[in-house]
Amino acid sequence: MEILKLNAKVRLGELSGTITNVTEAHNEKSEISNDSTLSMLINELINTNNKFTAAYNQDKVLSELENFDEQRDAAMRSVYHYVQGCTHLPQGNTATAAHKVFTLLTKYGIGIVSQSYNQQTGEINSLLNDLSMPDNAEAVATIPSLSDMVASLHEAQRNFEQAYAQFLARSSDNKLNASDIKPQLLNILNNKLVVYLRSQVIFNPETYNAFAAKVATAINRTNSNIKERTAKNSKEDNSGELKDSSIKT
Repeated sequence: MEILKLNAKVRLGELSGTITNVTEAHNEKSEISNDSTLSMLINELINTNNKFTAAYNQDKVLSELENFDEQRDAAMRSVYHYVQGCTHLPQGNTATAAHKVFTLLTKYGIGIVSQSYNQQTGEINSLLNDLSMPDNAEAVATIPSLSDMVASLHEAQRNFEQAYAQFLARSSDNKLNASDIKPQLLNILNNKLVVYLRSQVIFNPETYNAFAAKVATAINRTNSNIKERTAKNSKEDNSGELKDSSIKT
């Protein structure tokens, strides 16, 4: 039985849920209750997760920051791929305008959604400023629905910047938040509990297999969600980059 470690790209909410599943599974298995080392690790996991959950629930700005970033990523992807699709329309005003706008979009590239918060904010603001220039604005208005999509990107960017400003204000207080505790939780789960269970299932499988299977299932389920999410975004972005190169030439 292979017990994988939890992917470090796990979201805050996913991490808390995974830890809860692991600790609840431990409570269900009476045959391992006499293992003082395992009990110590579970208690450490529970105590740290309690702090993590409290910080996560109290710091709504932090927990929402990821959502606002995902919203602006989605808005950016929508603009990018929609205009990209319009470049394949038959010759006409819409196609001509689409080629003009897409030339501008390829200057920035869809890869900006993977940049750091500050880098992405700067790039999107620059892009929005370029799109507002008279010639570009005229092209945007020519493409059906694009003005509304650009407006949605404006709004998503504004919402993120407001949330990020609040996040920075809270961070300056030097108070522990969920992001600070996340590495601690991952360390306890991956480098202590998982490593310990890997050895126990080798030397005492009858006692530990059932619990180890529960832990493996909880981690695998979360890792699968992360993998699907990453693959979906990567597929969209790589598809866009491949088509970019053909248009640039």
